[in-house]
Amino acid sequence: MLGRRRRLVGQRAGLSSSKQQHVRLNLGERLREGPRPWVRAKESRVHSMKMLLAWRSTPRTYELPSQFHRPRLVAKATLMSAIPESDSSRAPIDQWFDLSRAILERVAEQREAIETAAKWFADSILADRVVHLFGAGHSRIMVEEMWPRYGSFPGFNPIVELSMTFHHPVVGCNGQRQAMFIEHCPGLAERILRNFVITDQDSALLVSSSGGSRVAIEMAEQFRARGVRVVAMVSTRHAATSPSRMPDGKRLMDHADLVLDTGAPEGDAGVSIDGLEAPVAPGSTIGGCLLVNAIKAEVAARLTAAGKPPLVLAASNVVGSERATEMFEAAYDEHARRVARLFAHPTPPS
Repeated sequence: MLGRRRRLVGQRAGLSSSKQQHVRLNLGERLREGPRPWVRAKESRVHSMKMLLAWRSTPRTYELPSQFHRPRLVAKATLMSAIPESDSSRAPIDQWFDLSRAILERVAEQREAIETAAKWFADSILADRVVHLFGAGHSRIMVEEMWPRYGSFPGFNPIVELSMTFHHPVVGCNGQRQAMFIEHCPGLAERILRNFVITDQDSALLVSSSGGSRVAIEMAEQFRARGVRVVAMVSTRHAATSPSRMPDGKRLMDHADLVLDTGAPEGDAGVSIDGLEAPVAPGSTIGGCLLVNAIKAEVAARLTAAGKPPLVLAASNVVGSERATEMFEAAYDEHARRVARLFAHPTPPS
């Protein structure tokens, strides 16, 4: 019976039996007189039973299987330590606010990794190169959150393929079915990146909540083959139980130099409603936007400290209409100058 329970826990985590040994959960017994901090169980039998009984309700730390870690990975991907479980007995709005606060805390825990990403991106911009941004489907929102919008600045190359993102008709031409199919077509990433002249001074931010998007994974492979540092933005709790679409079973985290966690729950949505089969209200957008803007702010500070303050897009009600126009034009011109280098392919031999 105990062995069956162990297998159930491993299956819930999406791990094969050979990989379950890499999973370490810190659990403990809750004292009778009230909630207390969790401590590591000392007895293996108690530990195994607690893994099963407290899988969803216990604050925990969780280390991903070793296959997620590569020599160049400088920040270990971890599950958020205190994400609240959805409780249909509570008001949906309260559930959502609880989830949002937990996501904010999870993002704040990653300060060191955020600073590392910002340093890499600032180094690329200071070298007169760019930071490539990519996300398929809903993940394109993180790309547009970085640039271009108010409070942002040039230095980034947004890669947004309409075939995988322009699906607001939902069904019919340009529908969601086609977009989801195209996202997992082999070789697409190579065709996309073939358009650009990429150097090892560039860096990249790739977004995939599940970490299983084939086009994002292949893009990470392509970038790293060119010596580009890759930052992956995923939802590690969701990714831990999501299947890979790659033949070798690898995911985006396997091909990243740095992994950032949006803090979203398994399945992304985090609000339970009585009588409704599945939860609603996904959290990855909140965590992703928090990460993007934390990085953006730190990059701006680093560029300014280096004597090359960025050309920020500012609103007219902040700087005045005339000045806002000047700043927009200057930023757009700077973007055009930078991305022009991406298309400066060598002249083919005659």
